[in-house]
Amino acid sequence: AGTEKGVYVSFDDGDHWQNLQLNLPVSSVRDLDVHGDDLVAATHGRAFWILDDVTPLRQAKVGQPAGAMLFAPAVAVRLRPAGFTGTPIPRDEPMASNPPPGAVVDYVLKSAASTPVVLSVLDGRGGLVRRYGSAEKPPSPDLGRIRVAPEWVRPPGALSTAPGMHRFVWPLRYPAPAALAVQPEGDVVPDGVWAPPGRYTVELSVDGQRLAQPLTVAPDPRVSLPAAAYERQFALARRIEEQRARVSSAIAEAERAHRALLEQARAELDAQVLALTGPQFGEIPGRMPPAGLRSLRVLAGSLSALASAVDGADAEPTPEAEAGFSQLPSALDATLAAWSALKASVDTATRSGAR
Repeated sequence: AGTEKGVYVSFDDGDHWQNLQLNLPVSSVRDLDVHGDDLVAATHGRAFWILDDVTPLRQAKVGQPAGAMLFAPAVAVRLRPAGFTGTPIPRDEPMASNPPPGAVVDYVLKSAASTPVVLSVLDGRGGLVRRYGSAEKPPSPDLGRIRVAPEWVRPPGALSTAPGMHRFVWPLRYPAPAALAVQPEGDVVPDGVWAPPGRYTVELSVDGQRLAQPLTVAPDPRVSLPAAAYERQFALARRIEEQRARVSSAIAEAERAHRALLEQARAELDAQVLALTGPQFGEIPGRMPPAGLRSLRVLAGSLSALASAVDGADAEPTPEAEAGFSQLPSALDATLAAWSALKASVDTATRSGAR
């Protein structure tokens, strides 16, 4: 209900009312509209205000359970967020935040949790898609190495163990492999491939309680694509991601080897490592890799471009993408085999030099 001083809500057909003000300024609310899952308030002189996803209000009732409560999430639409849209708006510019992209999960804790809060997302077959824990500390970007201003970096969400109501957003993506989660330039990319539309389950575990609710991920309504096409896209994206992780791990090993060889002034062996690794962004290439091989960073770039082509839009993998991926494993295996042999030489040399 809108009043002269704000918004109020009742959970017992109007017998009792409580404030729903949140961060809405004290103002006259002249009209209310429930638009889908959102509540829109029209004020007198203080503009329009929107409360995103009122699903918990629809499910709340008098006499809630004594322990924790997990609300059934609303249908999550798989909408891809906009990419680079230009310089961020200045901090002193009046603006409101956009709705969070992904599946919104709301839960209530009657008291502070004595054990970590764990939120799990399972697919339709019961397989684990992603797990979050309040005890886990999300990785932070290396501010000394990132190539963008720090204010462009969105801090990751975290599960709260405090009493009260909490909201967490699953971005509808699988976790990135550990080798890809932290980029060489210092960026943190915790999200992997997109989860295909379908039925999922959200589980909340806290203080011995295990609560579960169904979750439906719907496709972008602007895209007409059969379910089988989403599955083929997901399967190929996962295969590409696995190969990207292999190459990223090798690059990380090569960078550590390069630093060790620099310390011991082993120029020739270091030159071989740099040749097989390839130049970093903006560097002038030095020695070429051995004949018939592609450098690790060239392979990483090819796989990254292929990942964007396959998982960067809601579309079935093209024959060109599938053919391109089928040609990469042989080149990848050859380069990784060469790196394994070179790494053995590096390990022997650095161990002897450390004595």
